[in-house]
Amino acid sequence: MASDKEPVVLPVSSSFAAIDWVTAGCVNPIQDQAQCGSCWAFSAVASMEGAVCVDHQELLKFSEQQLVSCSTENSGCNGGMAYNAFQYYETHGEMAEAEYPYTARDGTCKYNSSSAYRYNTRLENSFVTVTYDDLDQMYAALKLKPLSVSICASATSFHTYSSGIFNDPTCGDQHNHATNVVGYGTEGSVDYWLMRNSWGTDWGESGYMRLEVQATGNGICGIQMWPTYPLLD
Repeated sequence: MASDKEPVVLPVSSSFAAIDWVTAGCVNPIQDQAQCGSCWAFSAVASMEGAVCVDHQELLKFSEQQLVSCSTENSGCNGGMAYNAFQYYETHGEMAEAEYPYTARDGTCKYNSSSAYRYNTRLENSFVTVTYDDLDQMYAALKLKPLSVSICASATSFHTYSSGIFNDPTCGDQHNHATNVVGYGTEGSVDYWLMRNSWGTDWGESGYMRLEVQATGNGICGIQMWPTYPLLD
């Protein structure tokens, strides 16, 4: 489900250059959500970490478990939305992974405000919804920050992906998984989004997938449909 927040309109570029937030040092190593439907938390945390890195020139490691156990607008291991996690951060600081480690299970909230970071207190203005199904706008947003995205991850070809630029047109666009877009590039004559997943390094290209960019529409697996990113103070 998309956010009901009105999308922004960002200035667009006349040409697209490569973007790679991984090599820029604003993306933490790949993790594995394991048998817990917490992809939304990994997506939100990676976007928050990326935003803090861009705005404050420091890559920190925040806790996914904090969101799984404490973000009541979401459903823990039974799923959720990254933008609901951004709204949680309006009134709660970001705890460090080292202090609140991931368990891949639901649990009682152990939020400790005295030891939390506090990068987002923008009440009702904690995230940006990027214009839906718009290549120019998604690229413009990615130039600013790593993005949270929703995708359809049901196809067998998605689960068995190991390398190359993924372009299965039958992947579908019924969203059931949350990830991040952390780059844009070109191989040969094919443009691609660089997607960071949370299924460990044994999946894909060491945990990443490259998906062919579509000039219009939802994109492969619906990746261009609902991009968002957090706003910090």
